[in-house]
Amino acid sequence: MPPNQTASAPAATSPDNSTTTFDPLKSSQGKSLPNGNFDPEERGPNNTRKRINPNPFSFLVWAWVSPYVNLASRQGQIAAEDLPYVRTSSETKNLNDRFRKELFYTDKDGKVVQRSLQVTVGRVFFKPLLVTGLLHVVEMAAKLLTPMFIGLLLTWFENEGDSYQNGILYVVGLVSSTFIGQGLIWAHSAMIAFAMGMDIRTVCNSQVYRKAMALSPSSRAKVTTGELVTYMSTDCEKLPQTLITIHQIWTAPCIIILGVTYLYHYLGAAAFVGVAVLILSIPMQAFIAIGVFKAQKGMAKFTDKRNNLVNEALQGIKILKLYGWEQSYQERIENMRQEEMKFCAMYTYRSAYMFFMFIGIPLMLNVSVFLCHWGLGGDMSPSTVFTAIALMGIIRMPMVMIPMTMQSVISASIAFKRMDRFFRLEEMDIVKEACISKENAIELKGDFTWGAVEEVAPEKELEAKVEATKEGKGSYKTVNQKVEKDEKVEGDVELQEVKVAVGADAFGVSIPMDKPLEIKKGELVAIVGTVGSGKSSLLGACLGELEMKSGHVGLDGTVGYAAQSPWIVNNTLRGNILMGKEYDQARFNHAVATCALGSDIDMLPAGVDTEIGEKGINLSGGQKARVALARAVYFDPDIYMLDDPLSAVDAHVGKHLFEKAIKKEMNEKGKTVLFATNQLHVLDKVDRIIVVVDGKITETGDYNSLIKSKGNFAKLMAEFNATQNNESKTAPPPELARVRSSSIGSADGEKEEVDMTEEGKLIEVEGLEKGGVDLKVFELYFVKAVGSKRVIVGLLILSIMAQATQNVHELMTAVWSEESEKAEPNDFVKYFTIWAVLGIFALILALFRARAWAWQGINASLNLHDKLLTNVLRCRMSFFDTTPIGRVLNRFTKDFYMVDLELPRNVSNFIVCLMSVIGSFTFIGIVLPWFFIVMGPILYYYYCVQRWYRPLSRDLQRIESASRSPIFASFSESVAGVMSVRAYGLGDELCAKSDVLVDCGNNAFYLMHSSNRWLQVRLDGLAGFTMAFVCFFIVLGKSSDIITVDAGMAGLLITYVQMVTGLMNWIVRMGCETEARITSVERIVEYSELQEVEASPIVEDYRPPQNWPTKGDIILENLSMRYREGLPLVLNDVNLTIPGGSKVGVAGRTGSGKSSLLVSLFRLAEPTKESKILIDDYDCCKGGLKDVRSAISIIPQDPVMFQGTVKSNIDPVDDYSDDEIMKALKLSELADVVTNLDDAVDDGGSNYSVGQRQLFCLARAMLRNTKILVLDEATANVDVQTDEKLQATLRQQFKECTVITIAHRLNTISDSDYILVMNDGMVGEFGSPTELQKNSKSLWSGLLKSERGS
Repeated sequence: MPPNQTASAPAATSPDNSTTTFDPLKSSQGKSLPNGNFDPEERGPNNTRKRINPNPFSFLVWAWVSPYVNLASRQGQIAAEDLPYVRTSSETKNLNDRFRKELFYTDKDGKVVQRSLQVTVGRVFFKPLLVTGLLHVVEMAAKLLTPMFIGLLLTWFENEGDSYQNGILYVVGLVSSTFIGQGLIWAHSAMIAFAMGMDIRTVCNSQVYRKAMALSPSSRAKVTTGELVTYMSTDCEKLPQTLITIHQIWTAPCIIILGVTYLYHYLGAAAFVGVAVLILSIPMQAFIAIGVFKAQKGMAKFTDKRNNLVNEALQGIKILKLYGWEQSYQERIENMRQEEMKFCAMYTYRSAYMFFMFIGIPLMLNVSVFLCHWGLGGDMSPSTVFTAIALMGIIRMPMVMIPMTMQSVISASIAFKRMDRFFRLEEMDIVKEACISKENAIELKGDFTWGAVEEVAPEKELEAKVEATKEGKGSYKTVNQKVEKDEKVEGDVELQEVKVAVGADAFGVSIPMDKPLEIKKGELVAIVGTVGSGKSSLLGACLGELEMKSGHVGLDGTVGYAAQSPWIVNNTLRGNILMGKEYDQARFNHAVATCALGSDIDMLPAGVDTEIGEKGINLSGGQKARVALARAVYFDPDIYMLDDPLSAVDAHVGKHLFEKAIKKEMNEKGKTVLFATNQLHVLDKVDRIIVVVDGKITETGDYNSLIKSKGNFAKLMAEFNATQNNESKTAPPPELARVRSSSIGSADGEKEEVDMTEEGKLIEVEGLEKGGVDLKVFELYFVKAVGSKRVIVGLLILSIMAQATQNVHELMTAVWSEESEKAEPNDFVKYFTIWAVLGIFALILALFRARAWAWQGINASLNLHDKLLTNVLRCRMSFFDTTPIGRVLNRFTKDFYMVDLELPRNVSNFIVCLMSVIGSFTFIGIVLPWFFIVMGPILYYYYCVQRWYRPLSRDLQRIESASRSPIFASFSESVAGVMSVRAYGLGDELCAKSDVLVDCGNNAFYLMHSSNRWLQVRLDGLAGFTMAFVCFFIVLGKSSDIITVDAGMAGLLITYVQMVTGLMNWIVRMGCETEARITSVERIVEYSELQEVEASPIVEDYRPPQNWPTKGDIILENLSMRYREGLPLVLNDVNLTIPGGSKVGVAGRTGSGKSSLLVSLFRLAEPTKESKILIDDYDCCKGGLKDVRSAISIIPQDPVMFQGTVKSNIDPVDDYSDDEIMKALKLSELADVVTNLDDAVDDGGSNYSVGQRQLFCLARAMLRNTKILVLDEATANVDVQTDEKLQATLRQQFKECTVITIAHRLNTISDSDYILVMNDGMVGEFGSPTELQKNSKSLWSGLLKSERGS
C-alpha cells in the first residue's frame, strides 16, 4: 500500500547543495532555494513567471496563454524559468494529502480496508469527472443540433418561397452550434480532463516513489528496477490521454440512440439498415480492441524486462567494457526488444485497423443505407441525403470511438492494475518498543530472515496508518527520528517487522530468546565472521531491515549508518555529507577532519563544492567510504552502525579512522558503536566482540577472554597472526596491517580522473535543442528507417490515391442526389453505381494506407533502438562519468514509449488530415470559385497561427521530456541507497525533492495542453468564419445568376466546410503534436550520434594471432594519454617492459598515474597516436577493443552482478562448459554457496553479500584464465581465512601469468618481482623491491617511510 508519508519540504541545506543536471525549476538568475525549488516571488528574465490565475474572459478563451505564445515566437524558444506555476490544487503535496484521505476506510465490521487504486483515484477526482461529464452532455446536444440546422438550410434552399431571413438564421444556428457547442465546450472539457490526467499522473508518480522507499526487502525483490521505472515512465503516462475519452463509455450509447431516432425521421426503415451495419461492425471492433489489450499486456511485460536490462547495463557499464561483454549484453537486450516489438507491431497494426474503421465504417454505412433507402423508394433529395450523412457521421463517431475508448480504458486499466498490485506490496513495519533495560542502546532476540513473505499487512498497521492519515500525519517514522515529548517511552526505540526476499546472507540471523544480544549505551562492539556468516544481516536486524519471525528489537536513540557499499549521490561533496541537514561550518569541518578528508578536499577542483558524479564516480573507494563515515559523524546520532568501514582505505588512513573517528569521536563521547569488520588488528581495542557463524552468535566477549576460550575467534586470530608473520618476512615495515590491492578509479587515494570544470562541475547540463527539429531527424525517422526515399514516395502516392478516390466518391453523392430530383432520372442508377464502387475502392485503399504507415512506424522504432543501444554501449567512459544514468534511461523509456506507441498514430493521423484538407479545399474552390476570395487570407492566418504556436509547443514538449530525467536519476539513487535513506530518515526529504521535480514538469505539461486549447479556440473561430462565408454564398446562390450552386452541391459544400472546420484545427494540432513527439526521436538521435564513442570492437585487418597472448610480455612505448581533448596529459611518454609471467606491483602517490596506466591498458581512454602498448608484440592500440580486453582479466574492487543466473553472470558469452564454471566457483570458495548454475541472481546481485559478489568476480577471472591479470582490491570484503585461501589459489592458478597489482598499502606488493613507482604521469622508477629499497632516496623507500610513519 502507498506509504503514509507527508511530502513535507526538505530541511534547508547549504546553498551549494545543488546539481548541474537539468532542473527546469532552476532560474536563469540562479536564485533557487536550497531544496531546488523556486522562491514564489521570483520571476524569469521576461518577468512572466507567475501562478496561473486568469480572469473569467481570459479563462474562457485562454487569452492568458497569448503572452507565452508571443514570447516563444519572438525569441524562437521559451525557457523553463519563463513558465507559469500550476494551480495550487495541482501541486504534488496537496494531491498527496487528498489521495491519502481516500485510500483507507473502515467497513461496517470496523475493519480497516484499503481501497483499490482505481476507486481511490475516482473518489479524489470525482468533481472534475462530474464537470467533464456535464460538459459532454452539452457537447452532445450541440452535435445533434448541427444536422438539424443542415437539414433546415438545405430544405430552405430547395423551397423557393422561404425568406432570406430564415436562411441567415439557419446559418447562424449552424455556425453557433459548431463553434460554441463542439468547439468551445469541448475545449474546456478536454482541458479539465488533461489537467485531471496530469494530477492523477502526478499523484501516482509521487506514490510510486514513496512506495519504493517504504518497501520491505521481500517486496523489493518482487519488482525490478526496470519495473519501477516503467511504472513512472510508461504506466503513469497513459493516464492523461485516457481521461479525454472516458465519458464516451456512457455518452456514446446516448448519442447513438438519439441519432438513430432522428435518422429514422428522415430515412424510415433504411435507418435500421445503418444500425445493423454499425452493430455488425462491433465484433470486428471488439476483435481489434481485444488484440490491442493483449498487445499492451504482452508489451508491458517485455518493456519492463528490457528496461531492467538496460538499467543494469548502464549501472555496470564499466564492467561490461573491462570484460568485453558489451556485444553479449547488447544481444540480450536486442532479443528482449524483438519480443517486445512483436507485441508493439500487434498494437500498431491493430491501432491502424482501428483508424481504418474510422474511415471505413462511414463508407460502408453510406453505401448500405442509401442503397436500401433508394430500393424502398425513399426521398433521395439533397436535403434528405446530406442531413442523413451528417446524422450518420454523428452516429458512427461514437461507434468508432467505442473501441478507441476501450483501447484507452484498457490501457489505463492495465496500468492501474499493475500499480495497484505494486501498492499492495508489504512495507517496512516500524513499531516502537522500549529496551527492557534502560542501560541498553540495542536489544535483539528472536529469528530474523531475509526471505519470508506475507501478502497482507497486519490489521493494526492499517489502523495505525489510517489514524495517522486522519490526524494529517503522513510520515513513517525511521529509526533516527527522536521521540516526541508526549510519547510515553523515553528514548526512541523501534520494533521493526520486515518481510524481505532472499538476499545477502539469505538465512538471516537467530538470537536465542533466553540469550538476547544486548549492547550497552556507550559500548564499542565489533562483529566478525567469515564471508556470508551473517555480519551484515546482524546489522540489518538491528536496523529493522530483516523480517522478525519472532522476538524483539529495541533501539534507544537515533542511528547513523555507513553501508558496506557507500551511498553516494550526484551532489556536491558538501551535499553528500549534509544530506539535507542544516550547514554548521565548525561541525562540518570537524567531521571532515575526523574522517581524514582534509587533504582529499584540498585536491578537488572546487573543494567541498566539487560536484560528485553518480555513485561517486570521481571519488576513490576509500574516499567514498570516508564521505559516508563523515555523514554519520555530522549527523551526530546516539547509535552508530558501520558495515566494514575500514576495508576500502589504506592502512594509515584506517588507523586514523579507527582511532580518531570510531574510538575518539564516537565511543569516547558516550555513543554506542556497532560495526562489522574484517580488519582483525583493531579488535584488541574494542569493548566487546561478537563472532557470527552461519547466522548465529557463537561467541561474545572482550578480546582477551575470547582468546583464552580457544573457540572460533581464537582460531580466526591465529590464522590472522600467521598471515601477518608470513608477510612480515618480506614486508619492510613489519608493523603494518594486512593490506589489499586497489586500483582502477576506485583505489583509496587515487580517484578516477574525469573531466571537471574549474568550478568543480562534473555532470553536464542536459542541453535542449533550439528552434525547429532538424530535417535530418525527419529523414532518419521517415527515410532511413525504411531504407529508401522511394518507399516514402510510394506511401505518399498511396495516401494521395486513397484521398482522391474518397473525394470523387463524395462528389458523386452530390451528382446522384441532384439527379434524383429530375423528372426522369435516367442517369441516377449509373451515378449511384459509380458512387458505390468508388466507395468500396476507397475503402480498400484506406486499409492499405493505414497498414503501410503502421509498417513504417514499426521499422523506424526498431531502427532507432538498434542505433541508440549500439552507440550508447560503445560510448567512452568519459560520457558516463558526466551523464546521469537517469538521463540515458529516459531515452530508452519515455522517449521510446512515444516512438513506439504515440508517434506512429500521430503521423498516420496527420497524413490523413493533410490529404483531407487539400482535397476539401480543392473541391470547395472548384465548386464555389468565390471561395478563393477568402481562401488566401484564411490559409495565411492558419500559417501565422501555427508559426506562432509551434515554437511554444515544441519547446514545452522538450522541457517536459527533459524534466523526467532528473526524476529518474533521483529515483534510481534513492532506491540504490534505500537502507541508508531509511536509517537517516531521509525518505520525506527525497520524496519532497522528487515532488518539486514533478511539479516542474507539470508546469510545462499544463501550459502545453493549455496552448493546444488556445490554438483550438482560435482555429475554431476562423473555421466558423469560413463556414459562415461559404453558407452565406450558398444563401446568395439560391436566386443569383452569378453564384450558381444547386442543392446537391450546396449540401456537399456544407458537408465539406463542416469537415474542414474540424480538419484545419486537427491538422495544425496533429502537425504540432507530431513535431512535439518527434522531439523524442530528436533526443534519441542525439545519443545515437554521439561522437564520444570507442574504437571498433574488431579490426578485421589487424586481428591478434590465435591463442594470443601466449607469454604475457607487456611493452609500453611512448605511452601518453589524456582523458579528453583539451585536457592535460595524465600519462606522459611512459616507456616500460614487463616480462611475461612476472608479478608487478604498482605504487605511487595520489594523482601519479597508477589508475591512468590501467585505464590505458584496457583502453577505457585512448592513448595518443604515437603510443604503443605491445602484448606479445601485438600493438593493442591498433587492435579491436574486444580482442584487447578479452586478453586481460581483472578482479575489480566494486563487484557488479547482473540479474539472471549464476552461469549468465560468470560466462555470459557461453564460452565455457558447466564443469569448467563449477571448477572456477570451487576455486573461488563458492562451492557451498552455489547449488546450481541456474541459481537465480537478483537485480544487482542483491541476493548475495558484497563479499560473495567479490568472489564471483574472482571466479570470472579464474574461468577466463588469461595470461594477464589485473588485481583491483581483489579481496577487500572477505575475511582473513577466505582471503588466505584465495591468495594461495591466485598464486597457484596464475603462477605463469603476468599479474599487475595496484596498491597504496604496500606490504602485499613488496614480495612482487618488480615494483613500478609512478610519478607525475611518468615512470618514476622500476625494479625489484630489494634493489629499490637499498636506495634510501628512491621513491619506493619514500613511500615505505611515509606509510611506516603513519
